[in-house]
Order: sequence, then C-alpha cells, then structure tokens
Amino acid sequence: MIKTCWKNLPLLLSFVPYVHFALLLDFYYHSLSGFITLIFLSLFAGYYFQKSRRILSLFIANIISTVTSYLFCVNFAEWRYFYHPLKPTQLILILAGIYLVPQILGSLWAVALSYKKARHP
Repeated sequence: MIKTCWKNLPLLLSFVPYVHFALLLDFYYHSLSGFITLIFLSLFAGYYFQKSRRILSLFIANIISTVTSYLFCVNFAEWRYFYHPLKPTQLILILAGIYLVPQILGSLWAVALSYKKARHP
C-alpha cells in the first residue's frame, strides 16, 4: 500500500498547478524562487516519467496543470495589471510551454542514461 503511494506520488504532484503557484509567489513576495523550483521539478518529472515509461501520463498531467492554473488565474483579479505587457492568462500559457523544455531535457537524459547502461553492462 505504501509502496503504491510512493510510486504514484510524482504523478499526483504533477497535477498541481505549478505555474499558478510560481506566479503567486512572484506576485506576493517578488521572488523568482517559484520559477526556479518549477524548472527543477520539470526536469525531474521528465526524467522520472521517461524512466518509468509513463510519458503519456506526464502529457496529460501538463494539460491538467495548465488548465487548472489558467482557471485559478482567471479568478485572481489583482494580477490584471501586474504583469505588463502580458495578461496573466497569456503568461501562464507561455510559461507552460517554456516548462516543457526542462521536461524534454529530463526525458532525454533518462533515455541517454538507459542507453549507456544497456551498452555497458
């Protein structure tokens, strides 16, 4: 039971609206720590889901996380004029696209390490 929970924890964590939380930290604390943390989490997610051969789950989780972030952002009126020249909803879509890059790099890293292990047993 506990092993199943730990095994599915990265999948459950990938459904969290990270872009919304990163923007929220930036808005309230003027800190880029949310964006930087999100980059590392994206890299780990790409690596983990490629290693466990669950890339489709990562794709679905990205869509759900982006939609959830978008819905939270629509209801957060204070951001309307904070992020010039972009609207917060545009920024969420751009950041969701940008955070695909570390996921792809993490995925490629997992493939490269698997290939290296298979080649040199």
